[in-house]
Amino acid sequence: MKMSGESTTTIQIHGRLTVDGVTDLERECRSTEGKLSLDLTQLKSADRAGIRAIKALVGNGARLEGAPPYIRLLLDREPIGDETQD
Repeated sequence: MKMSGESTTTIQIHGRLTVDGVTDLERECRSTEGKLSLDLTQLKSADRAGIRAIKALVGNGARLEGAPPYIRLLLDREPIGDETQD
């Protein structure tokens, strides 16, 4: 779900973010104007591709909101890019 404020667009991510949903997330984020905020309050889990996508979006200026502790742990542990092999 996408919600736009005056200068910030918030994208809410629900359920599980897997490799299958990363393309849709990236497409939604590219279609926004202004600042981007990712609301992770309802994100239950994410695979490596999902975590990497979130980290890349944050690296490009997105702000995180409401990340559950487990997701924060995954974000802190997962390297960006191809630093490790799958």
